[in-house]
Amino acid sequence: MIDLRRTFQLEDQWCVIYLPARPNGFACMLFGDITHYVEQETCSWRQHPEREQFIRGLLHHGYTVITSNFFGRHWGSEQATKLALRLYHLSIKREILNPSIHLIGEGMGALLAMNVMEEMPDRIRSGFFINPCLDLVSYYDQEKANKLFYKRFLIEMAAAHEVSTEDVEPFIYQYFNNRYTNLETPMHIFHEMNERRYPVQSHSKPFQLKAERENRPVTLTLRMAQKSFSSLIDPTYQFFRKHEKKLS
Repeated sequence: MIDLRRTFQLEDQWCVIYLPARPNGFACMLFGDITHYVEQETCSWRQHPEREQFIRGLLHHGYTVITSNFFGRHWGSEQATKLALRLYHLSIKREILNPSIHLIGEGMGALLAMNVMEEMPDRIRSGFFINPCLDLVSYYDQEKANKLFYKRFLIEMAAAHEVSTEDVEPFIYQYFNNRYTNLETPMHIFHEMNERRYPVQSHSKPFQLKAERENRPVTLTLRMAQKSFSSLIDPTYQFFRKHEKKLS
């Protein structure tokens, strides 16, 4: 069990700070995919043994882990971004932490992580992404072809971004087309070859190739699906350590 934690609410959203027994002074903020949630007594990552082991691994290495419910299926919304920024400032104020932090984004959570990178690039050390959604236009086109889930996605997007369902399509093309292409934060992506919701060919691969052409620090590792989620502990730790040489 993870016993050392602070749980509280911001903007009616549950937030949690997991505290390591032996802090290294660095923090990482965690943004999960569409099934991510945080409640008063638990969160989705603690309900899955492999994911809980991943958090325990981060704590073992001394990292303070910060996360929130972030309004559920936020799809990179402005509301969720503002909450993440507020949570960052509160955490830095409450805890003894280096003000420059790491980000972890899984799936949809990558959109919110990149929003935070855009808002305060000087305070983000690195971003570690797992099967990320990096192109919402591509994801929209994919869902549009899938009539079973398209209507639900329209409703989620409309609620998250406070637009009508009729305006979702023009909003996505205007707001998200060619976004996140100028980020200078060091990023590493782990993407499963058979990931279906966010296929590597539509998300991570074109994102990494464009970054490579522009000499931006984005690296990509492809992996087989049978590997456990907890196997990401060491790669995450090793990547974080590369970007902790400068304390400011």
